[in-house]
Amino acid sequence: MSLDPLHQLKRGGAKLRVLLVGVNRYHDRNLASLSYSVADCVGIEEALRKVTTQFPHCQIDTLYGVSDSSVNVQAFCDRLDQLLAGTVPKDTILFYFAGHGVLDSTSKELYLCLSETCLTHLSETAISMKRVLNRFSEVTAGKQVVILDACHSGGAFHSRGAIALENHATSSDSSAEFDPDFTPSLREALQDYTNQGYKQSKHFHALMSCDAGQQSYEMPNRQNGIFSYYLIQGIRGEAADEQGRIQVDRLSEYVGDHTTAYFRERQIPESRSQTPVHLKGASQKVILGFVEPQKASGRLESTGSGSTLLFRLDQYRHAVGEAFEQAYPLSEETWHLLKKFADDLYLPEEECQRIDSEIEQQVERTLAVYQQRATQRLHGSYPHEADPFIELRKEMGLKPEILKSYEEQAKQTFHQHEKQYRDAFLAALYEGGAISSDTRQQLQSLQQECGFAPAVIIQFETQETREFDRCKAEYQRLFFEAIHDNRVDQQALAQEQKRLGLGNTVVEQIEADITQLFETKKLEYRGRFAGSIRGATHPDLSPLKALQKNLVLSDALVEIIEAEEIQRLDRDRKKYREKLKSCLHQQVDFNVEEYHRRQQIEESIDLADVILDLLDQSAIEEFEQDCQTYRRDFSQKIRQEDPLRPQAKRQLQQLQESLSFSVLDRTVSNPVIERLQQQEQHQCHQDKQVYLQDYTQALRTQTPIHSDDQARLNARQQQFELSDQIIAQLISEVEQTFENDQKHYCQEFDWKLRNQSSLETEFVQQLQQKHNLSNVITQPLNAKLIADFERDQKQYHALLVRELNQKSSLTSVARQQLRKLQTERKLGDVVCQAIEAQVIARLDDERGRRNTYGQLFDRIIRQFNGLNDFVLEDHDRADLEQHRCDFKLTSQEVVEIEAQMLQQYQGDIQQYQTVLKQASYPLTDEAIEILESSRVNLNLSSQIAYRLEQQCLSEKLRQYEYAFSKTVIRHYPIGNKEQKQLRQLQQKLGLGDELILPIHQKVQAYVDEINKILETE
Repeated sequence: MSLDPLHQLKRGGAKLRVLLVGVNRYHDRNLASLSYSVADCVGIEEALRKVTTQFPHCQIDTLYGVSDSSVNVQAFCDRLDQLLAGTVPKDTILFYFAGHGVLDSTSKELYLCLSETCLTHLSETAISMKRVLNRFSEVTAGKQVVILDACHSGGAFHSRGAIALENHATSSDSSAEFDPDFTPSLREALQDYTNQGYKQSKHFHALMSCDAGQQSYEMPNRQNGIFSYYLIQGIRGEAADEQGRIQVDRLSEYVGDHTTAYFRERQIPESRSQTPVHLKGASQKVILGFVEPQKASGRLESTGSGSTLLFRLDQYRHAVGEAFEQAYPLSEETWHLLKKFADDLYLPEEECQRIDSEIEQQVERTLAVYQQRATQRLHGSYPHEADPFIELRKEMGLKPEILKSYEEQAKQTFHQHEKQYRDAFLAALYEGGAISSDTRQQLQSLQQECGFAPAVIIQFETQETREFDRCKAEYQRLFFEAIHDNRVDQQALAQEQKRLGLGNTVVEQIEADITQLFETKKLEYRGRFAGSIRGATHPDLSPLKALQKNLVLSDALVEIIEAEEIQRLDRDRKKYREKLKSCLHQQVDFNVEEYHRRQQIEESIDLADVILDLLDQSAIEEFEQDCQTYRRDFSQKIRQEDPLRPQAKRQLQQLQESLSFSVLDRTVSNPVIERLQQQEQHQCHQDKQVYLQDYTQALRTQTPIHSDDQARLNARQQQFELSDQIIAQLISEVEQTFENDQKHYCQEFDWKLRNQSSLETEFVQQLQQKHNLSNVITQPLNAKLIADFERDQKQYHALLVRELNQKSSLTSVARQQLRKLQTERKLGDVVCQAIEAQVIARLDDERGRRNTYGQLFDRIIRQFNGLNDFVLEDHDRADLEQHRCDFKLTSQEVVEIEAQMLQQYQGDIQQYQTVLKQASYPLTDEAIEILESSRVNLNLSSQIAYRLEQQCLSEKLRQYEYAFSKTVIRHYPIGNKEQKQLRQLQQKLGLGDELILPIHQKVQAYVDEINKILETE
């Protein structure tokens, strides 16, 4: 394989990688925008693509910073990494940068400025040359080229393009200052890298657009920087050698000669000239492109001589450029003169055509740029000057006649955009009266779309807002006159609104503001009048005439206001009374005085106290009457039927609503109704209990009930107004209880009989007392149970004898028969010893479950802290029922267990009462300790113990008071004997002197009162 660099590039043995970076716009205001940095990159890219078509591995990447895009550090680093990735020693890399360069005065480090560069944070927002060169040193690419066309690339501290240079080139500022340390620092860094690369067998070239003390200049008529323009021409083939190769050395000579000649031919002073700089450390040729040799033939081998073809071509190019600066498009006569000039220079026709085409395209691009900048100039300030394009024409270097049509187009575009924005702003303003955030975002989007500067938008909006305010003021005047005269004509106002172009929202706001002002006046008069009629029974209204005059209110309007306030006063009275009535009907124990005070504070009820008192009294009387009506009707219904039928409930609900006891939320009950119902239900329950006691006593005294007892029961029913249905339910419950008592008695008697064979008299009496059954009722039951037991004994005995007579021992069949008979008849140990163990085991198991159930029941009843009545709560009864099912106990067994537990509980109470009877009062510490020990042993609660103690003490005091009173009545004055007897009774009852002293005083007071009466008579 050939080692020729061009051959390697053509065959794909070597790669050519290019990164072109150009920045026109900068976010930092201290960095002026450039015009042609991006254009330079585009021209170089186009030129390189044309001369590298035969290089299969040529990669050209670009990064542009224009108005609608930006270049940041991350994007630059990513593209730089792509440029350098995967390169080998025979590869070539080219880095080109066009834009601002800055030298940090502190670190003396050179930075390339990107779109987001901030001069106060260079290290974070700009790219240092040191960083770029370090990355170049890290790769193995053998051929490396760096080209810088920046204002600081040769030492200038200011941007390219802005000041005219003899109508051909522009620089930054005529007063631009230069940094004398910049060029030495840059040269030192590049030279160090050049030496380092040479040692590493790397071939490095650095091209800078200008030297120390110089600036980079731009050519508006070419739309390129001067340095980059000749760089583009050289790449296109002007700098190619005889073999068509575009080498860096020859390209550097071409650019340097032509840039220097450009300034020399125009006789520009040396202080304002531009001399490119070339640093290299290379022994091999670095090739950037290739053109066919015939395209390169005839070109200058040594540039700069006026007799060469290249110099004559440049003269022709200059003539064509000056012709286009005078007129566009060129006339036939001008073209004829240019052709004659080309013939005089002996120029090839194809070269002249190429130059004509290039310059004409450049002029077209220049005119397009001018139109764009003219449009931007109009969009950037308002109002416009008489001729806003004077300075812009000077920068272009073209005659005004050429630019006039483009200026007209720019004006037309401005007026179209102006109308578009003004229409959008007016539509939003006149419709809503104010610009909302969403509308403002839309307007800002429209502003950005049209390209208006903020100052222009402010002018537009200020003008339109001023006219809008005038229209608003006129409509305000019309509406104020109409509403003040009380002659608002909506149709006329709508016509005025349409004439003024105001939207509904704006008009509504105007009307609301004026109405509010007018209402404020009305409100002031209304408040004074209301205060007068609410502050006194007979108010003095004469001061209101002066107020009416000051507020300029008509008599008709005042009459309306006064009528409304009087009506509102009546409504407030009614509202207060209805609200008080509602509170009485909805709340239990409602405090009227507190309500009265709270209404005055919170509700601002400005009513005199006398009026409020009358309203309170009226509401309370009506409330009490409603309560009595509901109580009477509810009592009648619950004494007629239980439970209440739906019809009765509906009637009660209707009555409740008619009496104003209803609530808004039907799911919530009225507490007042609940209390009334509870009171009546409690009274009805007490009446039922009285009737049940009477009926139970009559039923258990004689069955069937005696006629005299039945007559007394009928009288009770009429007294309590109980219906036959209620009576039937009560009787059914009593009779069912009576039957259950008989049944339970028989069960317990039979069980005891079959397990003990004989019963003690004491047990039978206890069983009778337990179930409240008399001898008359139990005698036939006992006789029947005993007869059944004897019959079962005989049957079991006969079966056992029969089986034993047949065989000496019982067979399994016989045992099964005996077990079956024993189970059916429930016989005890006397009948069959073999079954006795099973019966005992079964009884032990039942006893365990019964005891557990009994303990649970005992714990529940002891929690009630009751002495006689033990009506379990629903949840306790449900819990017991669950345990009954778990323990497999029958209802009869549960009744028996509960009865036993109740009996045991009553026994504990009686035992504690016995201990209390033995105690002396007041209790000593020792007695209290004994009672507490007894209470704990008997498992009684402190509340029950306290109640028993109070009962015992009350009973002892009652006995003593009775005895003392009786003694006083029979023996007054009391003798020694009687006093001794009373002292013995006191000691027997264990009462201290401080306890009986009040009794003595009470009886003595009674006796003294009787004596006074007797003495009076």
